[in-house]
Amino acid sequence: MKAKTLLLLPILGFLSYISFLLAGNTIAIVKENSLLPLWDQAAHSVEGWEIYFYLRNMNLPMFIWKLWTRGLWPFVNNLYLTVFYFICGPYYYSALISNIIAFIGIGCFASYILIKLSKNIPIFSVSLIILFLISSPIYLAFASLSMLETFGSLVQLLVFMSYISLNERRDSKSAKIFSCCLTILFLQNLIIFSWFLLLY
Repeated sequence: MKAKTLLLLPILGFLSYISFLLAGNTIAIVKENSLLPLWDQAAHSVEGWEIYFYLRNMNLPMFIWKLWTRGLWPFVNNLYLTVFYFICGPYYYSALISNIIAFIGIGCFASYILIKLSKNIPIFSVSLIILFLISSPIYLAFASLSMLETFGSLVQLLVFMSYISLNERRDSKSAKIFSCCLTILFLQNLIIFSWFLLLY
């Protein structure tokens, strides 16, 4: 088991490097060809910046009000963006970096899940995930923009990972982690659940 873990580390490092390189270079391609609407990602970035602004200035009433009055889009992604505004600065590229990090996380989480489910050697599982990640121009485009889809996919994989851990350990700690992940997923995809309620 330790040998597999040691083998997995450089592979995940390679995956992270390739993911960052491809997603970073895709920003220019998307901007030049207008592959995705820029106003949508701008709206998400600004909403995250507003929460960052209220927290930085310790304006807790406005911070709570901003979260409470979120309408069409859920607030979990805004909180995720806020972390990167604090770390990387209150600039637009901070929002792009947050999505690229989420994209890299998808590769790592998906590799881990595939290794657990397939029982194959890590090199096969990780190579398959890399192939999927770099073969979709649209997915790479979303990964390089401040949109909800990439972070939402990361949260979904986090739920799968916590479920696998719960099945393996069967303890209260794993159950609590799984419950927290499900709650985050629900809040992240709140708009989707709302659509279902409206439809039915």
